[in-house]
Amino acid sequence: FIYRDMGEWEKAKDATQKSIELMPDDGNSWIEFGDMATAMGLKKEALDAYQKAIELMPNSPIPHEFYAFGLYMFGQEEESLNSLENAYNIVPFLPLANLVEGRFAYKKGDFKKAEESYNESQKVFKGLSEAFEMLSLFSKGVLYAENGMITEANNIINELKKFEGATGSYCLRGGIHLYLEEIEKGFSLIQEGIDKNSPYYYIKVDPLFKKFKSNPEFIKILKSYGL
Repeated sequence: FIYRDMGEWEKAKDATQKSIELMPDDGNSWIEFGDMATAMGLKKEALDAYQKAIELMPNSPIPHEFYAFGLYMFGQEEESLNSLENAYNIVPFLPLANLVEGRFAYKKGDFKKAEESYNESQKVFKGLSEAFEMLSLFSKGVLYAENGMITEANNIINELKKFEGATGSYCLRGGIHLYLEEIEKGFSLIQEGIDKNSPYYYIKVDPLFKKFKSNPEFIKILKSYGL
C-alpha cells in the first residue's frame, strides 16, 4: 500500500504477488492483487485474481463484490450486475455492492436510486472502510454536481475535508470541483494529493474521472503518479 500511494506501481504489484506466493490458498491475497491490478488498469490480471478469490471463498460475498467493482471499472456492465446478484444471494446487504449499484443508477440517470445506494453504502462503510466511505461521498458529490445541486455538492466537499490526511481525500474533493467546472481548483487538489502520497488510487480507471482523460493537465497528473 505504501508503494501504491507513492506511485511505485511495479513494486506494489510485486508485494501483492509475494503475498500470493506465501498464502496461495488465501482468497484475501488474491483480492489484494486484483485490487492493485485494477488500479493499474490491468484488466485480465485483475479479473482473473478476483475469480480465483471467488473459487477459494465460495461462501463469502466479498470476492463477488470486488469482482463486480472491477468489472464496472472496466466497463463490463452485464457481467458486473451478474456478480452483484451472486453477492446478494449470499448476503442481502453489502456496501461495495451498493456503491456499484449506485454508479449504474447514476449512469442510467436514475437520481433517486443512485442517491439511495450511495447513502446506504456510506452508512455501512462508516467505521469499516475510510477509503470506500469517501468514495461513496465522492460519488454522491458528483451526482449532485451533475444535477445542478451546487450547495449539496459543496456540502459533500466539506464532509470530505473532515478526512484530511486520509488517502484519497484531496483527490476526491478535487474530482467534485471538476464536475462543478472549477477546473483549476480540481486539478490542483488532485495533484496535491499525489504530491503528499495521498492519492485516489483508482483515478486511472474510475469512469467518473475518465471524462477528463483527454485533458492535458489530467494526463500530466497521471504521469506524476506513475500511470
